[in-house]
Amino acid sequence: MSEEKALQRLLVTTHVLGQAHVEVRDRASFRYYALGTFVAIFTALTSALTFFGMGEFGALKFWVDIGLGTIGIVAAIGATLQTFMDYGGRARAHDTAAKQFNALYRRVERASESPSAQQFTQRYAIDEELEKVIKESPFVSKSLQLRTLRRLYPEEKEMPEKVTGGGGVFHFVPQDVDRG
Repeated sequence: MSEEKALQRLLVTTHVLGQAHVEVRDRASFRYYALGTFVAIFTALTSALTFFGMGEFGALKFWVDIGLGTIGIVAAIGATLQTFMDYGGRARAHDTAAKQFNALYRRVERASESPSAQQFTQRYAIDEELEKVIKESPFVSKSLQLRTLRRLYPEEKEMPEKVTGGGGVFHFVPQDVDRG
């Protein structure tokens, strides 16, 4: 495979992975704010209704207390989910990974515009950095990678598994492998 073709495959890989991380970041960010809004509303409702529940309701007092207790439990469950799901932290991690992949994408673009003699050395430096970024980045499923690939590059059928050229081989490490 020629250096131009190898760089084109790297271009596709870095672009797709960067956009996949952007998509995951956006989802996590939305969930973080949605869950936070839910918790804030239910906590405020619990606080306000507590004073309402102090009134005299006769036979309804039991049902008012049950309703207040239920709303309070739902607020507590939401707050616990917000803490342990860590959507904010996930969004930040995917944002960092997206920025790293997008920076690599720009580097590949610049390398593809440089003279052929320089492309070989630039590609190997990019290969090494891409492997490092893939290993450090948070999980992105293979199905999301393929969906992003089809959205950005409809002519491509699957993610590049291997990019070769100039006597060397770069093995693409899928994002959904266990790195533990």
